[in-house]
Amino acid sequence: MDDFGKLAWQELEARRAAKRQLFWLHFTIWALVGVLLFVIWLLATPHVMPWFLIPIFAWAIFLGGHAAYVFILHSPQEILVARQRDAEKDRKS
Repeated sequence: MDDFGKLAWQELEARRAAKRQLFWLHFTIWALVGVLLFVIWLLATPHVMPWFLIPIFAWAIFLGGHAAYVFILHSPQEILVARQRDAEKDRKS
């Protein structure tokens, strides 16, 4: 792989790392808000239906989409660079 290919691979790895960090930040905020809503429900109206589950589950749908975007889906550029890198490894071995 030439220098340009190595730089492209490093840039994609940096983008993936940034995406993962943003996902974990999103997850942490979701968990903290969930705990906060649970405490509010517990202190204010524990005998009423657990209403805090509605926003937690609704937000969890978006969190799941975010996780799929970060950990499962890949852009065409990422796939192309990964194929080039794998082909280069096969040629060397």
